[in-house]
Amino acid sequence: MPGRSYSRSKKGGAVSAEIDTLVKSLQQIQTDVNNAIENVKILENKCDKIEEQSIPEQQPQVKEIDDENENENENENENENENENEKKSEETEINDEETD
Repeated sequence: MPGRSYSRSKKGGAVSAEIDTLVKSLQQIQTDVNNAIENVKILENKCDKIEEQSIPEQQPQVKEIDDENENENENENENENENENEKKSEETEINDEETD
């Protein structure tokens, strides 16, 4: 019987060593995951800073486009006004000719 008892404890010891190895591996994986999470947070912060810096650069571009659109609208309005004035002038000339 002592042989049996010895072999059981030896098997138990081998399993215990494997469990210890697995526990250490899991702890290392957990450490790696925590480090990866920290790195992701750092990258998110950097990304946010870059976005904040790029927003002011984009706003003037939008302003320039708005200014261009305003200028185009003003030009169109001026052209329409000129056309209306020309028509009125022509009508006035025609009316003047008819009254003569």
